[in-house]
Amino acid sequence: MTKQNEEKIISEVIDDSNHELNLKGADLLIHTKKLPQRLHRLAFLPWYECWTQQLKTEKKSEHTIRSYVVAAKTFTTTTLPNEEILSWDEIKEIQVSELFNRSNPNNGRVDAWLNTIGDLRPATINARIAAITHLLKWMGYAIPEWIQRPARSRSLPRTLGKNDLQKVRLAAIRSEDPIAFPIITMMLDTGLRCSEICNLDLDDVDLEDLSALVIGGKGEKDRTVLFTNATLDALDAWRPIRNARLKNCIREED
Repeated sequence: MTKQNEEKIISEVIDDSNHELNLKGADLLIHTKKLPQRLHRLAFLPWYECWTQQLKTEKKSEHTIRSYVVAAKTFTTTTLPNEEILSWDEIKEIQVSELFNRSNPNNGRVDAWLNTIGDLRPATINARIAAITHLLKWMGYAIPEWIQRPARSRSLPRTLGKNDLQKVRLAAIRSEDPIAFPIITMMLDTGLRCSEICNLDLDDVDLEDLSALVIGGKGEKDRTVLFTNATLDALDAWRPIRNARLKNCIREED
């Protein structure tokens, strides 16, 4: 089929979607009118090359593209009852107009495909659905609203054991910077976040009450945290070093 014939078919189908043509591929072009305008010129081209090029144009990472391709492979090769079984290599060569018909969310293929990925991890299922959502949107469809994405199960954070805590404290003691030990000790004592302890001022620390006022913590909320004598001893050991550093800074400025 020449390029002129292709353009003629597309033009006639757009003008009259019920017009019957005897040329090869005419049946596929009956629905070309429903294709997004941007896909009219791609109607006779292999969909796979066009779609992957679109992903690259959107500057998707190589990892994301590989993930999307895996999802597209499982989706497009899913076979409906009484439908011819096509290999992935054959699927990649079909035209955009044919994939438009094949990927119609209302023909049951989405449902059948979801059944095949039901045993995967929730995060993987969500990634596959995101990929097919992109493919369907590119084809001019929308992912059906009835599709429910599984909730991601959040595992509890791993807590440090006794040996781990000893290793952390030992590493802080051996650090070249003496401020490492009071910081690590206070973080382990209070559960302060890195940003919170960096913004902590000595004026906010009550050494008699063994507490510290955190201003503008998570959620921009203020709170009071308590610490033990271990933090108090570490701060007392750090204080003369801090004072010496301040004096050196003043001398350098003068």
